[in-house]
Amino acid sequence: MPKYSSGRGDAMYGKGFNALFTGDGPVTSAPFMAAGRLKTEPLFNADAVKQTLSMPNPPTADFDPRDLRSTQPMVTRGGVKHYMDNPDSLFSDQNNAGNQMPVVYSKLDGQHIILSGHHRATAALLQGKPLTAIHVQDPRLNQQPLQATAFFVRTTNKNL
Repeated sequence: MPKYSSGRGDAMYGKGFNALFTGDGPVTSAPFMAAGRLKTEPLFNADAVKQTLSMPNPPTADFDPRDLRSTQPMVTRGGVKHYMDNPDSLFSDQNNAGNQMPVVYSKLDGQHIILSGHHRATAALLQGKPLTAIHVQDPRLNQQPLQATAFFVRTTNKNL
C-alpha cells in the first residue's frame, strides 16, 4: 500500500508544537492531507465503524501519523497542546463514548483516515510518536489477500 504523505506532515514530524503553531492564532490547518473521496461511495463503511466500536475490546493499532488522512480541516492550539502535555486525559467531550480513543479507518485503497482524534494525531505527529487508535478496516480488506500481503511487505521492508 502506498504511503500517503502531505509533505507538510513529514516536515513537522518530531519538530514540536511551534512547528505547527507559528503565530498566536487559536486554530490552524490540520497537518494531514484531506481524505480522498469518491462520488460513487461513502468515505467509510458506517456499519463497520459501529460494529467495531460496539465491541467490548475493539482492535487497536499503532499508526505512523505521517500516513494519516484527515476528515477535519482545522485543529485548535489548546487541543493539540493539551494532548502533547497530557496524552492520557481528554481535552473535551469526556462523556462522549466516541471521543475516548482515536479512531482510524483503513480504506481498501490504503488510506488511513482519522475519524476521531485529530488533535491526538497532530500531537503524535509533532512529537514524532505513533498514534495508537481503534482500528476499523473496510470489510472488503478481509476479501483481499494480495492487499494484506502488500501491506506486510511495505511495513516490514523499509526499502520499498
